[in-house]
Amino acid sequence: HRGICPEGFRLPTASEYEQMVLSINQRCIQQYKSPVPCANALWAPNGLPEGASVSPLGDISGFLAVEAGSGSGSYEGFLSLWTTSSSENGAVSFDIKVGSSGKETGVSKSVRKSVRCVKK
Repeated sequence: HRGICPEGFRLPTASEYEQMVLSINQRCIQQYKSPVPCANALWAPNGLPEGASVSPLGDISGFLAVEAGSGSGSYEGFLSLWTTSSSENGAVSFDIKVGSSGKETGVSKSVRKSVRCVKK
């Protein structure tokens, strides 16, 4: 992952992605008493596949995800991102799917995935 981001930027860790999702879920629980209505809050309104429900909070994270799939397959409503995290079995990516998200461990670095750079 070295050199993939412009100077002054870096790849996030899997924990940073998880913290962003946790923060969104907590806000949804406060407003809607459930995280379910906001499962798609990471997606850009025009980035969701046809028929998927837009979060009532909108894209409160500012993340604006759009479908990109991964190198191991092309999936509708799916974005897979590299992180700087690693596991004993390999690299770690963070997957954002319509309605859910989470980390994937033991990923081969030869698999094509997207990157999202953040300010240091």
